[in-house]
Amino acid sequence: MSFEERIQEIREDISRLARRRIKSALWEGDLDLAEELMIDLQRRELCQAYLDKIESEEVEAEV
Repeated sequence: MSFEERIQEIREDISRLARRRIKSALWEGDLDLAEELMIDLQRRELCQAYLDKIESEEVEAEV
């Protein structure tokens, strides 16, 4: 497994864990925690998308 594949696998694991925590908070009726976790997950995904975009632009610039 390449380094990039391992990083992607870890990212997916983190997202799965975050979604489980959100579901758990919802089942427990803790809407404030669920909302906080959803916002955190969205923030993380947006940041990652931005970093991926920057990285792809850097790769294109090198070519």
